[in-house]
Amino acid sequence: VTFAMGDGRSVTCNSMSRYSESVKPGRPSPTCGYVYQKPSLPAGSYTVRSTVNWEVSWSVAGYSGVLPTTRIASRALPIGELVALNR
Repeated sequence: VTFAMGDGRSVTCNSMSRYSESVKPGRPSPTCGYVYQKPSLPAGSYTVRSTVNWEVSWSVAGYSGVLPTTRIASRALPIGELVALNR
C-alpha cells in the first residue's frame, strides 16, 4: 500500500500491523509508520490517500489468467501536536 500523506510526502508499506488497543499514542509502528513534521490543527486536516495494487490469479476448466486491479481510498485526518513538560 502506498500512502500519500497529504503534506507532499508518501510512504510505501509492504507489511502492516493490525491495530491494537494496547498501542499508545506517540509510539512508532512496528512495521510501517509516518511522523508528520507539522500539525494540521487548528487550521484543518491532512487528506491521506491510499493506493493498493492487486493481481488476482485465477483458473477454471483449463483456462487461467491474471486480473490486475487498483483500489484507492482517502480520509481526512486531523493531526495535533502532543507536548509534555517534565519538571
